[in-house]
Amino acid sequence: MTPEPWPRTQFIPGGAPAQVFLACFSEAPMPKRMSLEAARHGIPRPGVPREIVVSSLTAEDAPDFFAGLLGGPLRVVAERDLGETFRRLELSRHCHRIQGSIPDPPTLAHLQAAWGIARWFVEQGACAALDGHSLRWTAGDAILRDAPDRPFDLTREVTVVFETDRGIGHTRGLAKFGRPDLVVPGVRCEQFDAAHKLLISAAHSLAMGHRVAPGSTLSIGGSPPLALQAYAPEDELSLNNVGLVVSDADPKTKQPLPGIDRFVAFLK
Repeated sequence: MTPEPWPRTQFIPGGAPAQVFLACFSEAPMPKRMSLEAARHGIPRPGVPREIVVSSLTAEDAPDFFAGLLGGPLRVVAERDLGETFRRLELSRHCHRIQGSIPDPPTLAHLQAAWGIARWFVEQGACAALDGHSLRWTAGDAILRDAPDRPFDLTREVTVVFETDRGIGHTRGLAKFGRPDLVVPGVRCEQFDAAHKLLISAAHSLAMGHRVAPGSTLSIGGSPPLALQAYAPEDELSLNNVGLVVSDADPKTKQPLPGIDRFVAFLK
């Protein structure tokens, strides 16, 4: 049965384009003709958005591209995420990119389509896929274990990162929803759990289509207002997306306050 599109229950039109970038890796080249089946590969109607483009590269033709994705920090993440599959990734000589920019999508069918294409590549022999926005690797056998009609799961699409030495928590992956990533600075060690709840809850709201902007406020489950400010790129988090800084807000003026002490107190 053809799956239904993942809905966006809080969708407000007028957001940025949603970005998709998956990279599948294989030792051997893929068949030139792709044969997708909606029910088998989990692609809802009306099919793959025309904005999604598939292309392939070889390690010989694009050595710098391969070095960037299979070396440095991403290599460390791959070793952590892939386990035994990492050995196969090291032998890969072909990369198959699934990418596109989808204007203000009212559903999340574009993500289902992208993962459906990745599933096809795995069926043909790809060993793993990299989500270039959440910076997360998924082994091919894990992709095949997914039910084609699986429900939406935010934790599969968005990564929450804590840089403990700097006391910063932030998301990666909200570009896939056409929404800014979120940054919480000034987090003390004992506040990491609260900051994680804040980021996951706010990210879910944005993924479902809620829109926010610098200068506005946000409430999480009836919490005191949280202030949103534009993220300054010079903070060097390399989000690969626009960002918003989240902090407590003055209850009267709604102006930003340092830290998230009021939010943490609310959770207690």
